Amino acid sequence: MSESLYEEFEDVIIEQETAKALLLTINGTKRWVPKSQIGKHTEISVQGEIGTVYIQPWFAEKEGL
Repeated sequence: MSESLYEEFEDVIIEQETAKALLLTINGTKRWVPKSQIGKHTEISVQGEIGTVYIQPWFAEKEGL
């Protein structure tokens, strides 16, 4: 799937990580996002980093992002 088909979120912080999900702060809201819903061109990958994250639109809408 092309990154253009993902929704882009800037200034996202990785708060925590498990084997299957990331706890992200997006627009001031913390949400667990499954790694399977995050695009491969996401700029951040470790706890504490801040950057751009690409999330599948259906998941972003479901979570109210």
